Amino acid sequence: MSYMIIESFFIDLLKIARSKVKNYLFQSIDRIILETILVCDASNDISDSIKRKCQGSTKVKCTQLQALRSEFEALAMKDMRVCE
Repeated sequence: MSYMIIESFFIDLLKIARSKVKNYLFQSIDRIILETILVCDASNDISDSIKRKCQGSTKVKCTQLQALRSEFEALAMKDMRVCE
């Protein structure tokens, strides 16, 4: 009898833990990506879709970083001219 009670207790704990994990995942995933996950059927579809969505943002970030680098280099060169 006590074994069944302990087993039932651990099953309840696992259910609570799983629901907490799901809750944390839903809170941490961006809404657009979450909608993509919910629409897709297979894991490969989800992976491909997320890669396509993130690919554009990676290109944008690289372009922004390149612009900031060139701006920083221009300011550094301007500083060197002022110091001379």
